[in-house]
Amino acid sequence: MSGRAIDVISLADRPQPVSSVESLGFPTGTGALVGPLHGIPVAVKGQVETKGIETRFGCVALSGYVPEKDATIVAKMKEAGAIILGKTAMPDFATSWFGYSSVNGEPKNPYDLDRDPDGSSAGTGAAIAGISQRLELEKTLAARSGCRPASTASSTSA
Repeated sequence: MSGRAIDVISLADRPQPVSSVESLGFPTGTGALVGPLHGIPVAVKGQVETKGIETRFGCVALSGYVPEKDATIVAKMKEAGAIILGKTAMPDFATSWFGYSSVNGEPKNPYDLDRDPDGSSAGTGAAIAGISQRLELEKTLAARSGCRPASTASSTSA
């Protein structure tokens, strides 16, 4: 997906999120409340396995890999009513201080298209800043602070 040409989300095939929405009773209002994330759209970082959604770890060489089951956290989010939209961009195998990946190319900061959102959470930060997604599932253990000056990246710069 290229919301304002920022290249940060690879959407799931349309039937999957649409069937999730319909199973929750939208738009008819006939469904019962499923849980605390009922109807909340979620994008999952490109390294988190999601049943039926291509999981490439940011690397074009892994194109075509579609997990047969969800990571535990994804399964729990779905049980709580979340709607998985797709995957956020990340550098190949989350191993870079910049956002470029062989899958998505260079993601863009939605507030300044000349800036790279930076690092393994590039797609996450840009998606939250520029798209109407409300929640992002991250699976990053390394702290981002100190990697690069904040002024080079996300919406923290003036």
